[in-house]
Amino acid sequence: MEFSAAEVLSELKNLRRGFGVEDPHVLARAGSALRYIAGVAAEDNPARQREKIKSCLQEWTCALPFDLSFYSRVALALDGSGTERFERRLRRIAVELGRDARTARRRVDEAFERLAEEAMAAVVPPRPGRPETPWHLRSLKTLVLLGSQGAEVIEERRIVSHQDGLMDISHSSTFATAGMETPAVDPGGISITVLQGGTSSGSAWLSATRLGIRVRLPHALDAGRSHALTFRTSAPGGKVLAPYYVCTPRMPCERFDLTVRFDGCPLPHRVWRLEDELPLEAGDTSLRRSAVDVDAVGEAHATFTDLKPNRSYGLGWELTPFRPDLHLRLYPARQVRAVR
Repeated sequence: MEFSAAEVLSELKNLRRGFGVEDPHVLARAGSALRYIAGVAAEDNPARQREKIKSCLQEWTCALPFDLSFYSRVALALDGSGTERFERRLRRIAVELGRDARTARRRVDEAFERLAEEAMAAVVPPRPGRPETPWHLRSLKTLVLLGSQGAEVIEERRIVSHQDGLMDISHSSTFATAGMETPAVDPGGISITVLQGGTSSGSAWLSATRLGIRVRLPHALDAGRSHALTFRTSAPGGKVLAPYYVCTPRMPCERFDLTVRFDGCPLPHRVWRLEDELPLEAGDTSLRRSAVDVDAVGEAHATFTDLKPNRSYGLGWELTPFRPDLHLRLYPARQVRAVR
């Protein structure tokens, strides 16, 4: 089925009328484009149709920046305000902004344009020549927080299924000391948590260095459908994350956005970009690489596209003073694999 972003935007605006997603007439206002993207089937009863539409809207709003997510959720009554009509919800946004209703509506319209983009991105046709894998990673957005109390990594992953009925995935992170051959430090306190997009069905150390977690998706994912998941990996208690952070995908990855924030710890002496590296050479500081600036709030940023499987991409840094024996190296999840 073919449709444009403008058509999706128009249908989203129809949904916000009245009581939003809780309106008795919401199913009549949901057009063919949104129904298709949300996977609404002819045999679904009204309750199931509403559930599918609401679930997708929740997923798409979570992918937006905080302010745009807030405007979208209130405008659609996804925040639990289904007893208020749109005009009253719009006034609440105006109060939050400290502006008039006209400005509030303009902000909501801007948010809905981004929401339409997320909806369009939820259906991704398979690329010609793509390997026969059960899924691929459309995008990975990672925030690495380095502080005196330890390290925390927030990963937002959007996967695209290549098969019908994808329901379970596995996620893992690899921890190691300076030498790849040595085991991880005491694993006490290291954890992976599912923040959004699924439910954990258990975690375990898969090896001396790799911690894995099994995730159950909220609904079966058919071929061409995308789904967003958010994970938090924590290494508290002095387990400083260094000297680099990389993504080494085993399956295709279209985009990787990485931010490393040095918060409550010394700023690095230098930061460099790691791109298309052999995994075992990612920690080699003797190689010449492109320098990356650290901004005024202590953050370094890098973006990569069309990542090659089994190659490493990310940022490396050198703290001052540098003590290799006191540092922990963490690799992000190497893969999200289908469990049949």
